[in-house]
Order: sequence, then C-alpha cells, then structure tokens
Amino acid sequence: MNLHPGHAHLRIEVGMKPGSKGRRILPVFFSALPFLLISGPRGLASIPPTHPRSPSIRVLLKTEVPEVLLSGLSLELHSAQRTVRFDGESAWRLRCERGRIRVRMGSSQYSVSDPVTVSSQAGLRWEGRAVREKLRIYTSRKGRGCELVNELDLEDYLVGVVNGEFSSRWHEESISAQIIAARTYAFHQLKRARSRLSHYDVEAGTGDQVYAGAESEDLRARELVRRTRGQVLVARNGPGAPIKAFYHSTCGGITEGADRVFGERAPGIAGGVRCRYCTTSPRYRWSFEVPAAELATLLGFRIRDLKVTARWESGRARSLEFSDVSGRLKRMPAAEFRHRIGAERLRSTAFEVTRLGSGAFRFEGRGNGHGVGMCQWGAKEMGEQGTHHVQILSHYYPASQIRRVW
Repeated sequence: MNLHPGHAHLRIEVGMKPGSKGRRILPVFFSALPFLLISGPRGLASIPPTHPRSPSIRVLLKTEVPEVLLSGLSLELHSAQRTVRFDGESAWRLRCERGRIRVRMGSSQYSVSDPVTVSSQAGLRWEGRAVREKLRIYTSRKGRGCELVNELDLEDYLVGVVNGEFSSRWHEESISAQIIAARTYAFHQLKRARSRLSHYDVEAGTGDQVYAGAESEDLRARELVRRTRGQVLVARNGPGAPIKAFYHSTCGGITEGADRVFGERAPGIAGGVRCRYCTTSPRYRWSFEVPAAELATLLGFRIRDLKVTARWESGRARSLEFSDVSGRLKRMPAAEFRHRIGAERLRSTAFEVTRLGSGAFRFEGRGNGHGVGMCQWGAKEMGEQGTHHVQILSHYYPASQIRRVW
C-alpha cells in the first residue's frame, strides 16, 4: 500500500549501541523499547540518543594500486611485525606483492606482511587527497598491487557521501531523507560484512554508494548529518535490524521490487510506489541508437530482431527475445541485457525498442537506475515542495520506520 506523502507514518525508536569497532564486531542487538510516533518536524530532535558513539566503517577506496604514496604529519605505520613512527612531516611509498608490503621512506626501506595500517596525528593524505582517520593496506586479491581500505567513523563517512550521491545544495529536507537512507544502507552492509568476516564493509563507488572523500565535505553536509545522527530505517514488525535501503537516481514514475531486480527479498522495501515528483530529472526520458554491428559485438551474436517479451507490473522489461540471422530464438533477462549494453546508455529497464530502416536499434525509456527504494530526484522535488524528510521516507519506504540506534 502506498502511503500519501502528506502524512508522516515513519516512527522512531531509541536502541542500543552497535558492537565494538574492531575488525571482528559483535552482533548488534536493539532494545525492545516502545515505539515513539513522530508527529512533526520537531519529533526527531526531542529524543536524545542512548549512546554517544557511532561505529567505524571500512570503505574500499581502490584496488590494484601499483604504488601508494602517503604523506602527513607524524605518520604511524602498524603491522603484525612492527610499529613505525615518524615525527614531523614525511612521505612514504608502499608497494604490495604476494602478501608482502614494501615500505620506503627516504633512504629507509623494509618489508612487512599485509595488512598495514597508516594513520597521522594531523593531515593524512593519499596522493595529495585528504583521508580521514586510518588507511589500511592489503595486497590485492589478484596479487596485483595494493588494496586501500579507509576506516573512519560512520557519521564522518556520511558527510563524504552527501556530495558523492546527491548534493549539499539541495533542500535540507531532501538531503536529510537521503542521509538517513545512506546511513541505513551503510549500517546494513557493515553488519553483513562483519558477519562474513570481510575486511571491508562498503565500496566507495557505485557498487555500494559513492563516497567522494574528505575533500568533498562542507559545513552544510556536516550539519545535516549531525541533525539526523544515528537514525536508520527498520522494517515494520521486523527484528529491528537496518533494512538494505536501496535508492536510485530516477524511478520514472513508479518504483520496483528488490526481488525483481536483484533476486533477493528486501524486508521493509515495497515496490510499486507511485512517484509523480521526478519529472524534473534530466534522465526522466531518454533515447539512443545502437548500430546492429555494435549490438552484435556486445551480445556475442548477430541479431535480426529483438523484442520485449515480458514486463513487470511497473512496466519495466522483464525479459527479451532475440532472433539471430539464422532465425533461431534466444532469450535474456532484461537486467542482464542492460548490463551488457551498459547502464550509462540503457539507463533503466523501462524502455521500448524499435528497429530502424538503417538496421540500427532505437531505445526509448524513462528513469535512471534499478528503480528499487527511494527515487533521489523524487525526494529532491518533494523537499523543494516543503515535504518533511520523515514524510519523504514514508512515501518511498512505506513498510519501514525510523529507529535511532546511537
């Protein structure tokens, strides 16, 4: 059921602090405190946090880096074999190979097993870019170069997500809604990564959510993160765990269910939410053409024709059928077809396809992204129309409610 965006339906709870901040984290438990209904814009601010501390998150910045150049004041390097400290300003070069990390500082060189952790009393920089707190360095899993993982406070991480995923220039209610969604997604991924003993929690790119780094931070982003501190979305009548709060650029009029896009259930997220707000998005409508020869290269076979053979209730394509030059039929899920064509061209699976007289294929579609969860451009417009961020979240996550966990 879609809730009307003019009424607040999300609620907030006060929970317990998540587990320790080490590499292995204890499971998170939430207290069974009664729900507190939010009645208006002041509702969230009226409830103090149970715990002042937030967890650390480990962000995979980059893999297969041939050489890592670090600089800063009073650098410290920790490994299983040794700890190295240098007073004053210094610059270190690190190279990774076969589980070993070679460190060079001036004329001094030594080798240690991975991982190593580098921190600075002030101003840690990687290739001239500011890095918050700690940088952990591993040998890449493929054995080629280094893998860089930034460990920092989750709330500080969110400040760097604001201008990576949306913009601190948007309306404050739109930003607040997106910060809560981003915090929820990050906390969900953090819990899952710790249960699997992974050495990082989220990627810094579009594989999870875009972390633009410390240099993207600004005062407005930091203030809005502070105002929503510790607030995450949980499923109504669920166990109290953060939902996997998917979001995307532009839904094109209606959202989609996670099971139909990712093949997995996503408690707290409902598909089929109508959205009349994202029409201002530059990617609400789009079109492009692909020559038949290029399409054959991308698919791995030459085609005579293609058509959408099944659609979901949202109108997004579910599967496609191709006839090759010999007349044989091939079928492919629309999500796989989009991956092969490229998500930057085939911006969503809500499209129609026509063969042109030249032999090329013309795609015309709406929306941008997978369509699950919150529509970012819809949230932007709702905020500009004066909608409170709780109501925005209620609209796009109608099966969820807000809980404050730190």
